[in-house]
Amino acid sequence: MFFNHICRFSKDTQAKVHALFQEMLEEYERNSPFSQFILKGMLCRLYLTMYEERLPDSDEDALLPAAYDERIYNAIMYIEEHLSEELSLTELADHVSLSAPYFSKLFKEVLGSSLSEYITNTRLQQAQILLGQTDLSMEKIAEKVGFANGNYFCNVFKKRYGVAPSEFRRSARE
Repeated sequence: MFFNHICRFSKDTQAKVHALFQEMLEEYERNSPFSQFILKGMLCRLYLTMYEERLPDSDEDALLPAAYDERIYNAIMYIEEHLSEELSLTELADHVSLSAPYFSKLFKEVLGSSLSEYITNTRLQQAQILLGQTDLSMEKIAEKVGFANGNYFCNVFKKRYGVAPSEFRRSARE
């Protein structure tokens, strides 16, 4: 099974974990001669925090994802395989044999984000990888990750990360 064990956290712990991730991102962007060493230490601190502050499976205050659902897992795999295509709620719901409203509700319950947020996040993460590892044009990257065109991709990317994709590419290669 995909999720044999899921770590669940209280809202306070989630805030701590989020703050640790933010610190790690800032250190990564600082890119000092000692950043890699510092990041390794921060990663250890993150693991320890997550291990020490995880909630038992029976805790009612635990936050999502609280359960494994094979239908949602299958939908995620479908999204990954068809990321460059237009993906609709109806299409994904049909793929896992659910009604669109129920699928949408279940998706949010299991993953804690809406389907459109998840698809956008996945596309942007894939775009980051392509920006850092290829010389593809913005138009080609947009096409590969499922954005309608290069301009729209650049706008969404800049809005999310605060930098244009071309700036991200330059800093990723330095």
